[in-house]
Amino acid sequence: MQFHTLKINKIVSETKDTNTIYFDIPSHLRENYQFIPGQHLTIKAVINGTELRRAYSICTSTDASSPGITIKKVSGGQMSSYLNDKVKEGDTLEVMTPEGHFVLNPEGQKQRDIYFIAAGSGITPVMSMIKTIVEHEPKSSCYLLYGSRDESNIIFKEQLDMLEKKYADQLVVEHVLSKPIIRKEGGIGGLFAKKIVSWKGKTGRLNEQIYSEFFRNNQGQNPEKCYFVCGPGDLIEKTENYLIAQGIDKKQIHKEYFATANTHSDSGVDMATVRVTLSGNTFDVKVPKGKTILDTLIEAKKNPPYSCTSGACSTCMAKVTVGEMTMDQCFALEDDEVEAGYILTCQAHPVTEKVEITFDN
Repeated sequence: MQFHTLKINKIVSETKDTNTIYFDIPSHLRENYQFIPGQHLTIKAVINGTELRRAYSICTSTDASSPGITIKKVSGGQMSSYLNDKVKEGDTLEVMTPEGHFVLNPEGQKQRDIYFIAAGSGITPVMSMIKTIVEHEPKSSCYLLYGSRDESNIIFKEQLDMLEKKYADQLVVEHVLSKPIIRKEGGIGGLFAKKIVSWKGKTGRLNEQIYSEFFRNNQGQNPEKCYFVCGPGDLIEKTENYLIAQGIDKKQIHKEYFATANTHSDSGVDMATVRVTLSGNTFDVKVPKGKTILDTLIEAKKNPPYSCTSGACSTCMAKVTVGEMTMDQCFALEDDEVEAGYILTCQAHPVTEKVEITFDN
């Protein structure tokens, strides 16, 4: 995992608060930036004197010559504000090579039904998956249920319409709006105006009733099925619980959390010695109670890999080989990975006085 300086060759406005940034990849770095649909790029920038890192999902297909990331501006978000308001075409950014475990690998002649449930900017990695699957796995079918606030906040609306039309035999897209735009017509001086809702599709928040109808209408023809869910935490939990209640094996459900809270507990032993293997070097650090492994490594200037720092992206993943750890929260690892000893260092606290971990695995 390395950062490289990449030039921005295009910026596209998707909605009033969401832009897609496309990068030029020099020929000598093209292999470094090959990715699997669903992966993300980490951006590093110094803003107001502080180095920040944030992960943004790739939205383009694997065939695209210029990979793109889509950034929704969030209230109080320093990096998202910087990328939406300050950077311009021709500027350069420090960009890490692709990472992430929320992936969908196209497999040529494979036949499967792939269901996507996304909300808001959670559509970003899903777009990369859909664009790639319809081209490289032509015998599979894709079904997308996508929740947005209103018509003006549907990210990639035109692209989705074009894809659904072009790949009518492979792709079904269903939009749900929680608060469709209401306009007023007629009346006198603003009084007695008639309220008009132009939206003819489904409305409300994604819920069991909408899920039931979506899956009933899109049962698919292939025996193999898989499910990809991306959005805020409550959506993930609600959707996963619904699918499991329908008898879906948890291993078929793949999820990625967006907009997670970054909270740390006062967990761990009073002081632990952690032996770390990183980039071929092995060294010890002292980790006090309440401090994460990642925070300790950053303070020690050991240059560990990291991005979101909220347990959602897996960039900071390492493996425990000796001792035990606990994590405040873990959204990016599967149960079998945790059982195998993998941790997210941004959430990890030692619970034994001696621990050994490796990033080189």
